[in-house]
Amino acid sequence: MSTKSRICPQTAKDEISHIRASAITLSCSKRVFHNPSMEEIYGWAAEQPTTIVTDVPMADPKAAGLSKEQGRLLVSYTGQDTARSAWARMIVPQPAECQKHPELLDIKDRTERLTREVNFQMMQNDLIHTNVYFGKNTDFMGKIHFVVPRKYAKLALDLNLNFIRITHETEALYEKSSELSIPNLWLVCYPDWVNPVWEAWRHRVQPGNAKTLSRDPEPKRIMMIFDIANYTAYLLGARYFGEVKKACLTMIWDAAINSQLGMPIHGSSKTLFTKTYNPDHPEATPKEDQTTFITIGLSGSGKSTIGNNPHHEHLDTDLGEGVRIGNDDALVILYDPSDTQHGTVGLEDGCYNKSNDYTPGSQYLKTVQSAENVMVSYDENDRLLAIHQDVLNGNGRVQTARHLLEGADDNLNTPWPDYISLLMKDETLPPLMRIDDEQLMVSMYMCLASRSTSAENIPIEEMNKLKMVPGANPFNTWGLQQEAESLAKLFERVGCRGLILNTGGFFIDVENNAKGNTHKVPKEFSLSVYPMLARNKIKWIPWPHFPGVQIPESGTFNHIISDFDQKFNPLNVEDSQVYYELLRARLLERQNFLLGLGVDRRFVLPIRKAIVQVDNHELELGVNVDRVDNLDTLIGTGRENASL
Repeated sequence: MSTKSRICPQTAKDEISHIRASAITLSCSKRVFHNPSMEEIYGWAAEQPTTIVTDVPMADPKAAGLSKEQGRLLVSYTGQDTARSAWARMIVPQPAECQKHPELLDIKDRTERLTREVNFQMMQNDLIHTNVYFGKNTDFMGKIHFVVPRKYAKLALDLNLNFIRITHETEALYEKSSELSIPNLWLVCYPDWVNPVWEAWRHRVQPGNAKTLSRDPEPKRIMMIFDIANYTAYLLGARYFGEVKKACLTMIWDAAINSQLGMPIHGSSKTLFTKTYNPDHPEATPKEDQTTFITIGLSGSGKSTIGNNPHHEHLDTDLGEGVRIGNDDALVILYDPSDTQHGTVGLEDGCYNKSNDYTPGSQYLKTVQSAENVMVSYDENDRLLAIHQDVLNGNGRVQTARHLLEGADDNLNTPWPDYISLLMKDETLPPLMRIDDEQLMVSMYMCLASRSTSAENIPIEEMNKLKMVPGANPFNTWGLQQEAESLAKLFERVGCRGLILNTGGFFIDVENNAKGNTHKVPKEFSLSVYPMLARNKIKWIPWPHFPGVQIPESGTFNHIISDFDQKFNPLNVEDSQVYYELLRARLLERQNFLLGLGVDRRFVLPIRKAIVQVDNHELELGVNVDRVDNLDTLIGTGRENASL
């Protein structure tokens, strides 16, 4: 068995925290429906007041354990929270922390009291207790327990569609899997909860009164409580399924990294199969190559678009070339797998995707098994239809049947990667960079830059702002230094290369920069990169202003974008002085961000080298840089050559 299920009464006091004990006890209360069938869960979800039963056929209901009679698409609605709320997270202080900081004892005690009060309220309702697995890899597989009020059965349905449903086949695989050193995961979800402290605050503070708000800041309206050391979470006020999914992944990833089994990855995996002919022997059987890519990025950066694309325009399917898709969003790359061909573990069986690409007539519409926060309307024949493309709000969601995507099969695992790609949206970076310095790759991973999107529950004024999120994973609970060291260990063990794809826009000139305009990177370019790498068709040259970075040789992508070199080559920028000042400012921003994280200085050094290299280039051009030189203030300027 993979994760531990057994509870020993003799040692429970030392092994189980108060909060984990609360979750397990709740599952034993009188009004709990244990391990209901998918037919039962679907029936309850269809009766849920906040669910609409459409006339759209559900994709492959049989694979979901449902009958044709229950094969209609359900759409659920979550009110004001239509995106994940990272601000609502709270990590319960552990005993060791409380010994060092006694003031945390009060927080710990109040949190434990809160979970018991939640139990008291939930016990007065009908509850569902459903189990699912994560992973389908005998090296890394485990069980998740989920307790939720029956009136919110749609969350239980989506959990089963997203993770690994328990069947005879998956149960047999789980029985064969290696035992991990962690217990089963427990999640309790109570969507009706609203923080009473917030309620009191709402009635005494006038909205928009900045002076009052500064003295009396808004408390958390909802709370996602993590007893992370005991792999238990209480999701209070969570209506949006993304909170449930990310809570599961947070604890799975924490287990992987703290057990030193592998590196958590918020990204997708895929393998390209290409064939190479020997021009001297055209009659010979072509050599088949496989190249595996990991794509890491925040929601809205193109992770699913690039990760799931079959690359029809670049692969010859008639000759047997193609793509095999691993997992769409959540991976663990094992350090010591029993077979490196299965070294990248996919954790989920479904794809919880933004619905903006699910346009009328799209092939993706035939893969939808469930939807959330999308528009529903009657057509001319009085049939209820779902309308996607973010018509209702900026973050409509669908559960896609992964096995129906082209290139997908029952296997969630892929080989150890040949390339790890970071997707960023930073106008100072060209569309494609190969990183030859492993420490620089760790640096760029830890200061991964993108733009805020509607996938996050944040104020509108924060949308589209540049931000840096280490590893595109805002739910790190294991520590950023540990994450950096784990990625460095991964590159050492696996020996893969690093890539950065800028999927946003690139600098044009000083006038357009002032207006926020950029050359938008075409999707056609981004989708051509992996096939060209797999065929070894990209010639690289050093980027002289960024040590450790290679960029494509001029002319490499002109067959994809005819004016690619004019628009996207950093060596051809018209207002080069302004561009390099902007590049330097962004590099300095990255350096200061890394220093603020407290990661080891060896992961800051590659950025500092680039800053000095840009300065040297400006000096060669005769640009006066004295105005920003300050050799006594390393952190402020990064211009201490001796430190290199």
